[in-house]
Amino acid sequence: MEMKRKSLLLLVLCLLSITLQAQNRVMRKTRANVKTEEVSKYVPLNDTQKSAIQKAYEQFLTLSDSASYKVVNPEAAAQLRYDAGKAYHKALMSILTEAQKTQYIRLTSAPEVKAKTAYRVSLLREGGNYSEAELEDMSKEIYDYLMLEKIVYVKDKYDFATQKNNISRLKQVQPKSLKESLNIEKQKGLGKVRSGSVMWN
Repeated sequence: MEMKRKSLLLLVLCLLSITLQAQNRVMRKTRANVKTEEVSKYVPLNDTQKSAIQKAYEQFLTLSDSASYKVVNPEAAAQLRYDAGKAYHKALMSILTEAQKTQYIRLTSAPEVKAKTAYRVSLLREGGNYSEAELEDMSKEIYDYLMLEKIVYVKDKYDFATQKNNISRLKQVQPKSLKESLNIEKQKGLGKVRSGSVMWN
């Protein structure tokens, strides 16, 4: 009788485990589908691309879930999450065309780049040396440049050598307005700026 109870308990636990695994697979598939639809809101995708993105994101979720629930060592878990993010990012960048990548990054990064641009322009505005019309023109050129930088950063997110090389080349065409803003920021950090004006010692 005791053996039957143990066998029954074991069977119940096995069925529960199988059920939970099936539910997790369904949830990952649903989350991956949501992610694919999110990407398709920014760039038009064909069916092959949608399928590939969904598969890549499901793999990302599987590894991330393992890092959260199965890996005990925190350093190993962090490494697994990093590797999962890297694998998904590389997959996404390989699935999208160059034009799609640029459009996707432009649209998803716009809020961040706008915020950075506003900060850069605020430093130029503090000095009181430019009209609003001039600042508006500067804002546009700073935004365009920072967006180019962002595109490079995102495309080469996990390839640091390529990223550094491309950013270095890009800085050669950095607009004067941005250079001035960066200089003001630097001087402020050194305590050499008061009310937007540079205080030379």
